[in-house]
Amino acid sequence: EFASFPSRGERGQIIGITRRYDDDTKKTMAGTSNGIFAAEKWWEPPDPILIVEGASDVAALIQHDFAALGRPSNIGGAIILAEFLTRRAKGRTAIVVGENDAKPDLKHRCDNGCAQCWPGRYGAERVAKQLGVKSKMLPPAWKDIRCWANGDPQFVANFREWAT
Repeated sequence: EFASFPSRGERGQIIGITRRYDDDTKKTMAGTSNGIFAAEKWWEPPDPILIVEGASDVAALIQHDFAALGRPSNIGGAIILAEFLTRRAKGRTAIVVGENDAKPDLKHRCDNGCAQCWPGRYGAERVAKQLGVKSKMLPPAWKDIRCWANGDPQFVANFREWAT
């Protein structure tokens, strides 16, 4: 079984379909392209706009009425994200969220968010720099937004506090 998520191009049009399977693998359907993940009217919820990694994190934030945009990978989507922010979010606060996916077992261990040791931190910092916004790492207890939203009964209050 799987969940399907549409991905969008620079003008908001659907350009791809990504499927997330029960075993957590992800695949883009043949004949479609990678874009960013966003609800049709993603800009309507209040600040901040949260730029996360992946469709399931966007879905978790939409469920709790947050403005969310999803990168197709840790470093992907900056050109499309910039277009979205320019068109619908001038003057609003945007935060690129970094995931806690450090790889402690690597021989190359630098702890500073390089692409190999800590792809979530590396990608968040890189995309934030490209967009001219800030990045912020999730609290250490949570790997990603989806885990936090599903694992913390006080998610909305705790997340709003973290995001300010």
